[in-house]
Amino acid sequence: MMPNTEKCEKYWPDQGMTNKYGEVGLENLEEITDGGFKVRKLIVISNAECWSRKNGCFHCHRYVTRRIQSPDIS
Repeated sequence: MMPNTEKCEKYWPDQGMTNKYGEVGLENLEEITDGGFKVRKLIVISNAECWSRKNGCFHCHRYVTRRIQSPDIS
């Protein structure tokens, strides 16, 4: 069995940077690396006419994958 090798596109900005997607911005405040994971503290910023708002969130990214082979059943 082949492992799923699809990867997601990088949509988060580098640490200290901001990416804009239309009227929404995404700012990367901090990155912490621990045991094969990166945890990012992100701020989502909206500049829409009807409201202006900032919301915080955390992004957990597993960047180390363990390859597990299927048992030989032949």
